[in-house]
Amino acid sequence: MPGRVPVLRLRRAWQSGDWWLMAFHDLTGARHPELAPGSPDLSRALALLDRLTSAATPAPLSDAAGFVDSLDQVLGGWQYLADIGADLEPWSARNLDRLAATERCWRHHGGGATLLHADLGPDTMLLADAGDVVTDWAYPHQGAAWIEAVLFLPHLIRAGHSPQQAEHLMKASTAWMEAPGEGLTFLAIALTGYWERASRLPTPSNAPYLRLYQAQMAVVGRAWIQHRTDWN
Repeated sequence: MPGRVPVLRLRRAWQSGDWWLMAFHDLTGARHPELAPGSPDLSRALALLDRLTSAATPAPLSDAAGFVDSLDQVLGGWQYLADIGADLEPWSARNLDRLAATERCWRHHGGGATLLHADLGPDTMLLADAGDVVTDWAYPHQGAAWIEAVLFLPHLIRAGHSPQQAEHLMKASTAWMEAPGEGLTFLAIALTGYWERASRLPTPSNAPYLRLYQAQMAVVGRAWIQHRTDWN
């Protein structure tokens, strides 16, 4: 990554067969941000999000896959849940047709030249005196900068903020303020559909808590969609 991007600095890398060993610059005293209401880390986390999207535009990895093309068939799940007759909680069951009809509409708004981390949250951010950075780039894609902000917001709700409070906090983010309102709602619907569907899959042996996390995030997503729509 270019020096302007707030990431850990890679010092050296070695390859042996199918394995890579990578040595990064050490950040003394680095910690993950606390996103609960009233936390002094909130402003730093949001500032880091904006520094990231600004520095990663245009994308420093020009061959990174497009977010829309790669995630079009991954994000979502409401139509699948309708097709299998899944047992849903009452609000989702009442609005299933509308959720299924709109879960892919976000893709019309998602194109862009920003390199997206696409998994930004408290566990992939490090706050340190020497500078705050983003870690664990498992899903780098190119897309609209506002997507990064939309994917981050559910972590605020999970940390204890109401959807209204979370959106108010996000107004400090330039990337968030650039989000098209309709596209934002559609992506929230798609993301929640993904969590709803994925939480019902078998538990992978190497991630025993993944399905519980996805079920919790589905609850977060439903609350957010209800806030953004008038669907009863």
